[in-house]
Amino acid sequence: MLVNVAMAALVVQDVNKRQLIMIIPWQEIPAETLQNMVESYILREGTDYGEMDYSLVEKTAQLLHNIKIGKVIIVWSELHETFDIKPKNTFNQ
Repeated sequence: MLVNVAMAALVVQDVNKRQLIMIIPWQEIPAETLQNMVESYILREGTDYGEMDYSLVEKTAQLLHNIKIGKVIIVWSELHETFDIKPKNTFNQ
């Protein structure tokens, strides 16, 4: 699975950190894996959702929606060997 995803990835430059990263198309990630990635991202320390307190289910649905409409993208950093979810406008393409 990871080989197929990596082959479909687009390499771009992060304008803030001046590093190359890979954009991973969410459509290439199996649904269960995508769900797990989103939940993992939400549960990271320091993730802020504003003044309202939302449940994990609500946060997951909101983030999945933003991924699917292209507002945010999933990226892989070879430097840090991890994925992240970032606003699409963070990158030059």
